[in-house]
Amino acid sequence: MFVIPVAFNKEHKHMLAHSKELMEYHNGQVAINPRHTKLITSLRTAVENGEGVLNKEPFFCETIKSCIKT
Repeated sequence: MFVIPVAFNKEHKHMLAHSKELMEYHNGQVAINPRHTKLITSLRTAVENGEGVLNKEPFFCETIKSCIKT
């Protein structure tokens, strides 16, 4: 696996669209360990505002990092 750092503030709309596509349309390409229940809940309840930006109000976790830690 290769990890390429990306500036989130410049690429967030593209990253959100790509993540959404992987999770909705490419069944099985994203695997999340079931022990990360907060992360799974946050991903299931994520709401996009129509402009490629997440509405963070209904999130269960503040950040992805805080979801993974628990």
